[in-house]
Amino acid sequence: MYLQYFAFPLLSNKQYFISPEGSGFTIDGIGTISTAAVFDFESESRSFSLVIKVVDPGGLFTAGNPKLFLINVNNKDPILSCSLQPPTLAITKRGK
Repeated sequence: MYLQYFAFPLLSNKQYFISPEGSGFTIDGIGTISTAAVFDFESESRSFSLVIKVVDPGGLFTAGNPKLFLINVNNKDPILSCSLQPPTLAITKRGK
């Protein structure tokens, strides 16, 4: 499973913080949350709760609590089997 990114609205001259630290997620200077982790739906957590804090140059801040959910995608190649049978021919005799 791959989680690409989630972006907050662009706010100039703001600082972005993400917690919990060590969650595997990062946030850049424009508010894009990303991860380099590869998630496995069957063996790991299926949701992640984060806290995002945005601080302006004057020290005012706001915080949000996005919850990210993994969804299950069929990641196995299907196994297909088929059998071919010879076509059935019907032979009819035409009268004169």
